[in-house]
Amino acid sequence: MFSGELEASSLEFNDLNWIPFALFLFLVSIVINNLIIGHAISDITKIEADSEVVALAEKVFMINKHENALNTLKRHIR
Repeated sequence: MFSGELEASSLEFNDLNWIPFALFLFLVSIVINNLIIGHAISDITKIEADSEVVALAEKVFMINKHENALNTLKRHIR
């Protein structure tokens, strides 16, 4: 999986030799997955901040559009 070019078939595993190898593979896979998840979370935080700005801009645009429509109606009613 994450062992790269290491060929496990050429290693001789005795009673206790397989434990460090298995722990290495297990811990490296956990560390890499945590790094990937941390990177994804930091991207999500940036996207949320950008979306708040976009949402506020859209609200301002809609308010301006409605105010212009009301002002046009007031001019035609008078």
